[in-house]
Amino acid sequence: MTATIERGFLQTDRYRYDFGPCSLAKGWAQIDTAQDASYFGQWTNPESRQVYSYIEGDQTLTTYETDAEYAEGLRELAAWTNDRGHGPCLIDAGGADCIVHQHLVAMGLSDLMHITAGERP
Repeated sequence: MTATIERGFLQTDRYRYDFGPCSLAKGWAQIDTAQDASYFGQWTNPESRQVYSYIEGDQTLTTYETDAEYAEGLRELAAWTNDRGHGPCLIDAGGADCIVHQHLVAMGLSDLMHITAGERP
């Protein structure tokens, strides 16, 4: 798998990203885990094939070259999170009418997403 990883540090809180650069309006979906707190958050953007993590000031932006690598990276993240008891690891992509949701479904990742009331069987 080929991915570019950029790292940085900024002492803030995850809400800066929730409502700013990693908002649903900007094409990002929140990756929910049991670890979520003001000092921990993760987001993903299927269009740019990126995953962004903010953990106690540490910032990591991972960019995947292909849709297949991106999907594999998200599956690895979910498995790692779940295996360590911090799951379930699910993506909140705004529901079936949201373009972010539609991109993730098209990539075969619907099993990693929250199910909304309108999507229940």
